[in-house]
Amino acid sequence: MGRFGAGVLGRRDTGVLPDGPAVLACTGLSRSFGGVHALRGVDLELDPGRTLAIIGPNGAGKSSLINVLTGLYAPSSGTVTLDGTDLRRTSMADRTRAGLMRTFQGNRIFGTLTVGACLAIGLEAPRARAGRHDVGSLAADFGLEALLDRPVKDLPYGIQKILNLAMVAASRPRVLLLDEPFAGVHADGVERLSAVIDDFRTAGVAVGVVEHNIAALMRIADDVVVLDSGRLIFRGTPTEAEVSPVVREAYLGASAARGGAA
Repeated sequence: MGRFGAGVLGRRDTGVLPDGPAVLACTGLSRSFGGVHALRGVDLELDPGRTLAIIGPNGAGKSSLINVLTGLYAPSSGTVTLDGTDLRRTSMADRTRAGLMRTFQGNRIFGTLTVGACLAIGLEAPRARAGRHDVGSLAADFGLEALLDRPVKDLPYGIQKILNLAMVAASRPRVLLLDEPFAGVHADGVERLSAVIDDFRTAGVAVGVVEHNIAALMRIADDVVVLDSGRLIFRGTPTEAEVSPVVREAYLGASAARGGAA
């Protein structure tokens, strides 16, 4: 890809909707479901033009973190801010209008529609309507121009996910949170998706990615945080994460972190 930063994301709006780089941060963020503590006092920050890898074992609280940051769930305690503005009283829809956007683990697009029809739907979002682009230019930015008349259900899963990102990109996200973008995608598709995600970063978007394909994620991440049992236990670079005993223990257990010693 490599063209995206100069394409649809580069077209900035001069209207009333918030635009330009944004910092998403949370402080002391906790969320409980009954007696289950999904998040426990998490502090982190997503910065413009950087990709944050959010990793951890199953049940660590990664998807819950995205859900609370984007307003799908309310926090039990703690704060979420976008450029310093407290979002506790801000709905998920209003966060989206402010440029805080996400994808879900499964593709939420209409399989019976064509690629062109899906892009047209993406261009009807409030932030997209404030921009100056059309189906053709959006498709070209994502290498989808030859597929406009194809039903989405006939496309490889990786291409469906790129289409999903194109629909999101129409709204010029300032912060983008991705929940397992590589899940179910073959190696070639992962490489292409990685290039698209990296183009968001290059365009100045603050990107956060939850993903179990650690090898692929580390190739595009600038920073890494690790969650375990709802707590943030590590913050650093991909290189530091690879050699961290704390990270190794979270994934493999204390014995493995000590190099197999009893």
